[in-house]
Amino acid sequence: MTLILTYLPYLISFLIGYLFILLLDDPKKRLPLSIHLFLASGIGLGISSQITFFSFAFWGELNRAFVIALNVISMTGLLVGAIVKTRGRPGQLINLSHMSLANAWPYAVLILCSYPLWNHGHFYVFGGWDAWATWNLKSKMMFLSPDGWSTIFDPILWRSSPHYPLQLPMTNLWGWIFMETPEHIIPVTNAFVFSFSTVGLLLAGLIHVTRSRFSVLCATLLLFSSMFVKLSLSQYADIVVAYYLLAALICVLMTKMSGQRVFAVLAGVSLGFLSFSKGEGFIAAGIIFCLTPLYLLWKHQPTKKTFVYIYGAGAVASIVTILFSALFSPESETFINGLMSDTHPVSFYRVKAILSFILVEMISPTWNGLWIVLVAGLILSSGRCFSSKSIIFPGFLLGYIGVISVYYFVNTYFDDSRILWWLQVSLHRLMYATLPSVVFWTFHSLWQLPTPSQEKTPNHDD
Repeated sequence: MTLILTYLPYLISFLIGYLFILLLDDPKKRLPLSIHLFLASGIGLGISSQITFFSFAFWGELNRAFVIALNVISMTGLLVGAIVKTRGRPGQLINLSHMSLANAWPYAVLILCSYPLWNHGHFYVFGGWDAWATWNLKSKMMFLSPDGWSTIFDPILWRSSPHYPLQLPMTNLWGWIFMETPEHIIPVTNAFVFSFSTVGLLLAGLIHVTRSRFSVLCATLLLFSSMFVKLSLSQYADIVVAYYLLAALICVLMTKMSGQRVFAVLAGVSLGFLSFSKGEGFIAAGIIFCLTPLYLLWKHQPTKKTFVYIYGAGAVASIVTILFSALFSPESETFINGLMSDTHPVSFYRVKAILSFILVEMISPTWNGLWIVLVAGLILSSGRCFSSKSIIFPGFLLGYIGVISVYYFVNTYFDDSRILWWLQVSLHRLMYATLPSVVFWTFHSLWQLPTPSQEKTPNHDD
């Protein structure tokens, strides 16, 4: 019974995500099952975590009855809608039309290679520094404190960054919803689910756009990276950022290639969830929101409905971010505007430190040459990494690096004597969050199909 209650929230969330996507899907051009499944896990958990947020927004505490009831109602309503849409035919609920042993073997390899990730997570149950100092700390305080979530906003806890968005803590709370005490298995499971879904979505997306089942090599490239595995299991919000960032970019790419409503809506939803994952996620979502119209209009003629779907879904999914930022989030205690401060002014040294440290981190032995391989792959793509289909990736990365670098430069809370320490403890996590997207960009550039028809018709070879 304990085992069932432990994983029941994940089953409910998965069904919510799966059925939500099914209702958006076009019966005549069904999503590949693999993409459907890997998107369902993250979208479902995102919906459940936002429902959990509204419990605190309304009552200031975890109202279990409200959270459970609204999740069950959502799942039931979506199920009824799916039955009506498929006219009660069970075979239409799962798209098996392109599944075969030949198509399934990459996912079998993925599952096999992911077992060490799951197993190792159980030997790292407390996660890394920020897990118990920030993310899990907030989760436990909201779960156990008689004062609800007001405790996490206490200025005395400034080291825990009270202004950070709460997507991951809310996901932890949803995982504990049937428990009396906050068991460690839930943060461990959340870290694994997001990590596995990220790598799985990377694999499914690459197979979809390149038709190469050897894309499994790209997925296992991450699973065999000690740095990627360590940060994936650290129970930080960076894995949540990595997942929704990859989901958003893939869905925007698929929207341009196919024009399907399902990808446009999911792109907006992923961006909304990304904005509530972390400060860096908020920045990333904002950049992609701004770049998407330019990307879709370049050498392409999207319909007006496409923009309505993306920005309408994005606006709805961003409501939680807006409410939290406007009504609940305190000001950051660790920000000083060096452009305005007389005691902590900016200096040219910071520019030199930031730019040099980015290069140093890319060739650092901790990544085992992974970033060097990716850069070499982009060079070997012979310019295809800047094609009309791929340009969203370098556009986003340049914007993201630029904004983050400006933030490092302007925020002089960590002055010149501590800027290198700040870069040392944070830059590798920023790079980690973008890594799956960079891997996708690299191998999509190397293997992308040159035929014009790919711009119009999605590949259903799964």
